Amino acid sequence: MFLQSTYHRLFVLIGDIFQSDPDVYASIYAQYPNRIARIFIRKYKDDDNGQKRLETIFKDIPRTKWATFETGDDLPKDIFM
Repeated sequence: MFLQSTYHRLFVLIGDIFQSDPDVYASIYAQYPNRIARIFIRKYKDDDNGQKRLETIFKDIPRTKWATFETGDDLPKDIFM
């Protein structure tokens, strides 16, 4: 896997709630927790069901390690620094 061959790098995972991205990212985080800097998932504004789904999927991931966004403009500006 790519993460195994790039052991000296941290990764930011950016995905969409409407795909299987949250499930895949939770699995990657479980295998490589020290390699994942942050997980960002796009969701709709005021999507309570989506938020609950993420909280369930990411229950074993510290809340400081994942966040949601709506447009991309609301991602942290220093995400890749």
